[in-house]
Amino acid sequence: MKVFGAPRRYIQGAGALDHLGTELARITQDAVLVIDPFIEAAHGARIAQVCAAAGVDLRRIPFGGESSPGEVDRLVAECGSRVPSLVAAAGGGKCIDAGKALAGRLGAKVATIPTIASTDAPTSHNYVLYDEHHRLLAVEKLPANPDLVLVDTQVIAQAPRHLFLAGIGDAVVKLFEVERCVRAKGKNIYGGAPVESALILARGCYDILRAHAEDALAAVDRKTADDALDLVVEATVLMSGLAFESGG
Repeated sequence: MKVFGAPRRYIQGAGALDHLGTELARITQDAVLVIDPFIEAAHGARIAQVCAAAGVDLRRIPFGGESSPGEVDRLVAECGSRVPSLVAAAGGGKCIDAGKALAGRLGAKVATIPTIASTDAPTSHNYVLYDEHHRLLAVEKLPANPDLVLVDTQVIAQAPRHLFLAGIGDAVVKLFEVERCVRAKGKNIYGGAPVESALILARGCYDILRAHAEDALAAVDRKTADDALDLVVEATVLMSGLAFESGG
């Protein structure tokens, strides 16, 4: 049996953070945001403002730096007796993993707000836990993919170049991974057979990166989002993420 999974809603573009409040309000009026301290300093006030304007009670909790069981315990304690219906995470991969782990512990929905485009984790339903020395402990799964993935490409453009380049490297191999899984009649992350759509997405991702990666890197060097960067972010975050989970 074939299985395909995806986020409920995906929003991308320069200035997308300004729409976070209205997007969260589609889902909940009560949320917790696990936020990278650097992102808090740069965008925390803006996030608070747009969420308040949309009527969303958003409590911001700084991420401690590692997606570990101890960090998840701390985040649960920070939430206290007011259990949110949704946990959002704004930051890099480890911050997003910690947010997913917190949501899993609380039985809450998930929204991811990647601020770097170094992996395709934001769209997925799995997350990684490490120990305090960054040794892999477990790969866990949520019941469903995120309800919301929101990507502000202007924020991505201002992130370090090497992280953007890492995302390109991570995404460009998805075509070969999915092709191998299909040929081997393997299973995807959901335990089903790969869908043809995943192979099409992986090919599209590869083609976009071959055509536009250099121009997108130039945009990162200028710290300004443009059409090439927008295409490459869609490839590295959305298309690659869907391809790896549903393709195998």
